[in-house]
Amino acid sequence: MKVMIFIGLIVFAVALATIIQQRFLQKISVNYIALVIGIAIALVPQTNILIENFNSEVFL
Repeated sequence: MKVMIFIGLIVFAVALATIIQQRFLQKISVNYIALVIGIAIALVPQTNILIENFNSEVFL
C-alpha cells in the first residue's frame, strides 16, 4: 500500500509541475520545476517513510 501512495504522490507532483509551468512560468523548463518540487517532497520527513527499501532480488 505504501508503494501505491508513493506512486500517487509522484504522479501528483508531476501534474502540479506541469500546471505551474503552463500557467505561471512559461519561460522555465518543466524539468526544473519538477526538480524543485521533488526536493521539497524529499525534505518533508513524513514522506520518507513511504519509500520502500531497495530489494535487488526483484531484478534477478
